[in-house]
Amino acid sequence: MKEVHFRIRNLTNDEYLSLKILAKQSTGKSSIAQLAKLLLMKQLGKQGDSLSDTNVQDSGNRIEVRLQSSDLNELRDRAVKSNMTANRYLAMLLQAHIQKVPVVTTKQIEALYQSNAQVLKIGRNLNQIAKALNAGRPAAVSTQMLTDIKNELDKHTEKVADVIRENWERMP
Repeated sequence: MKEVHFRIRNLTNDEYLSLKILAKQSTGKSSIAQLAKLLLMKQLGKQGDSLSDTNVQDSGNRIEVRLQSSDLNELRDRAVKSNMTANRYLAMLLQAHIQKVPVVTTKQIEALYQSNAQVLKIGRNLNQIAKALNAGRPAAVSTQMLTDIKNELDKHTEKVADVIRENWERMP
């Protein structure tokens, strides 16, 4: 099998969210790539075959749980706050309970990803400063620049601490 990658550029946030919703409705997952594959396969006349391979690999067993309206609303609210579907959020809670370890939510993963991206940028800046200083070149390093770097690292540390704290609270 051949693997093809492509990007969709210049989408507004509303268009992106609409595509995620459409993907969820069409494929059961909020994957725009899976939606694109489904639509492309329909154009090729392979409507039934397009998702069968991926669904067999990705899908678990189905179980139905009946909840009172108030519990269901709470579940949905918590799922939305974690950037997850209610089904995925409930699966995460069950995994955390069964495995006796917390499972990181989508929102937490996104926060760590963004935070790590900032730390990588800081690291590059520090490397450039060190390279200039080691080469004996004049480098305009001010206390303000160092304070900014420290503040960014503090933000990263705070985000990581928040994720740890949230997971600690969920631990049995």
